[in-house]
Amino acid sequence: MPDMFEITDEAKAYITELLSQHEGKALGVLINDKGCGGHKYQWGLLRYDGAEPTDEVIDWPGGRLVVDGASIMWMIG
Repeated sequence: MPDMFEITDEAKAYITELLSQHEGKALGVLINDKGCGGHKYQWGLLRYDGAEPTDEVIDWPGGRLVVDGASIMWMIG
């Protein structure tokens, strides 16, 4: 099944470098609807195996991005 999101090679390289400094971690992203302009992105490190069943997980050699399942509809497009 294809990934729901496309990540550029440059972004993958940056995330892979970041995660190489944090063994056992993945990069997580979600959208918080409590920002003063409406919505804001929140990024953080989480356990590599810390994704919920509804999250979108994108893996590549040396990297993992986890998109919060409740935030997916705000990020598409």
